[in-house]
Amino acid sequence: MVPVAVVGAEEAVPGFGEIPFLARLLDLPRFPLAPFFPFPAKWTVTIGEPIPAPVGPETLAQRADAAGGLCARTRAALQDLLDRELGRRDNLFW
Repeated sequence: MVPVAVVGAEEAVPGFGEIPFLARLLDLPRFPLAPFFPFPAKWTVTIGEPIPAPVGPETLAQRADAAGGLCARTRAALQDLLDRELGRRDNLFW
């Protein structure tokens, strides 16, 4: 598993709100209100250190525990990457 964090994409097309009526009418989970064109924004893509997969667990319970541990390590690695890159960022647009 290789964690990859992207910082800046959320500023390119910000959501200004939602239109629940249109979501219900179109049978969608949500209908966001956003601009029709992207704003200029600096994107930073950071590739983290690989996270090794657990060695083949034998029982179903061991597999579930291993998967939960892998998810937790991946989530923590992604959060660390995001925190680091957000801390380095000076400006949204350059």
